[in-house]
Amino acid sequence: MSKVKVDNATPQITDPMETAEDMVTSGNEAITKINASTGITGAGAAEVQANVKAWALVLTALAANNANKVAGRAQLTQAETAEPALMRRCRVRRNLLLGAIESFGDGAAQAVQSFNVSVEERQAKPLAVVPLNLRAMAKKTPTYASVRWTAVPGARGYLVQHATNPNDPTTYSAPISVTAARYHLTGQAVGAMIYFRVLACDPRLTPTGQTAYTAWVAVVVVG
Repeated sequence: MSKVKVDNATPQITDPMETAEDMVTSGNEAITKINASTGITGAGAAEVQANVKAWALVLTALAANNANKVAGRAQLTQAETAEPALMRRCRVRRNLLLGAIESFGDGAAQAVQSFNVSVEERQAKPLAVVPLNLRAMAKKTPTYASVRWTAVPGARGYLVQHATNPNDPTTYSAPISVTAARYHLTGQAVGAMIYFRVLACDPRLTPTGQTAYTAWVAVVVVG
């Protein structure tokens, strides 16, 4: 009685299949080779044939999915490129719409809210107070005497005065209107002592529309 030699051979496909694209390429190549083999038509190979067909169907679906990924990336790139301009147009149209509603409402909250949009709640600014922290301001420019102070919430500008002698009103300058919380006096003698004071303007303050002045602060003219 003859014996059949058994090699314990294990079939394998060594082509790379790390990515979905690799799977389609390598899988189709393997199927082509198997379909061209002598074993595929041999007796008892029906199960092999069925699995080849089933694998081919999956590879077809995977190839279609890969194509969709490529098309999707292109569409995503196109969409991301178009997005900034569309967002700008969206903001413009939103603001135009809100402007039209504001015009329609003419300041009446009920008319604005009739469009089911909210009404901005505006908080009143605090009344201006006497400026704080008036101090010399370092400025490396000859003949300058400079001061600054802490900005005052609610202020609509400031009035600055300078003098050479705070005890002698005849040396006071006329009040100088400024909008920023700083002032530079130019054209002074190097080493001279100049005195400054400042007040905040607020038309809501009665009766003058302004605060009291700060105390005088001495500043030496830089050289």
